[in-house]
Amino acid sequence: MTNLSDVVQDERTARMVLSMIVEPDDAVTGRLLGELGALELLRLAERDDVVPGLSNVDAQVWRSQFERSDCSDT
Repeated sequence: MTNLSDVVQDERTARMVLSMIVEPDDAVTGRLLGELGALELLRLAERDDVVPGLSNVDAQVWRSQFERSDCSDT
C-alpha cells in the first residue's frame, strides 16, 4: 500500500491533503504543522516515531485521524 508521504512531494500539496483529512482548528496538528511543516507532519503521522510534545497515547489518538477505514484487510 502506498503512503501519502510517498505520493506527496511538495509542501503545498501536503497542506492540501492535510486540509482534507484533519478537522479545522485541530490544535495539535496546527502546532506540529508550524514546527515541522506539512511534509514532515505527514511522514510522522504514518510512522511510530515520537511526536514532539505528545505522550505515546496522545500520539496514537492523533494518528488515528489519518487511518482510513476503507483500507482494512478484512
